[in-house]
Amino acid sequence: MRCSEATRHLQLYIDSQLTLDQVRVLEAHLALCPACRNECLFLEEVTSTLGALKSVAEPAELTLHIMQRVARSPQQRNNRQYSLLRPSLLEWLAVVVLATITTLGAIL
Repeated sequence: MRCSEATRHLQLYIDSQLTLDQVRVLEAHLALCPACRNECLFLEEVTSTLGALKSVAEPAELTLHIMQRVARSPQQRNNRQYSLLRPSLLEWLAVVVLATITTLGAIL
């Protein structure tokens, strides 16, 4: 296993998300590679520290305030940009007619 692959698997290893075969390969690499072993120890410490933090309760009215702001926000802003990129039915019809005429002209 290369270090680049090992570092991609470290957090999964810490979270016990690897298969038994993956664990064996990674642990063999960690036994031989001090850089990856130190990275693993660092990630274990960070994970442990973050896990020990107390969660902060959100304000009681947070969801209500967010939903009110969403309801008040202008909805047409993104629709206009999207409609400039999306052809209308009339434009599609014109393309189909031109393609049909071109195809028939090439055949006849």
